[in-house]
Amino acid sequence: MDQALQDDLRRQLEDELATERARLEDAEPIEQDKELHNLARGESGQSQAAENIRQRSERLATIDHTESRAAKIEHALERMDQGSYGTCEVCGRGIGEERLRAYPAATRCIEDAEDDVRPAAGTD
Repeated sequence: MDQALQDDLRRQLEDELATERARLEDAEPIEQDKELHNLARGESGQSQAAENIRQRSERLATIDHTESRAAKIEHALERMDQGSYGTCEVCGRGIGEERLRAYPAATRCIEDAEDDVRPAAGTD
């Protein structure tokens, strides 16, 4: 991979990482089980408590996804620093430029990435 492409992808990854970190900082604080406590004590309407719990679950899922995405980006940047960026972690072949441009945090070539989503032989 030429240096200009790697520099471009590094900038893109750094921008994406900054975005993910900002999302984490902006995430609303989650009150520790306050709604469950109130519901158990009968202090709030069941439908409102259920809605608050649903919203809390969605926020937690969003935070988990954002943290996971940030970790993948950090890993890609570490691989750049180590000189292994652009090489598949599974088979050692190069990861195609088109794939890296579409998903700069990729650590697997398209073939090995597809293996993760294909059903195993004999299972349906």
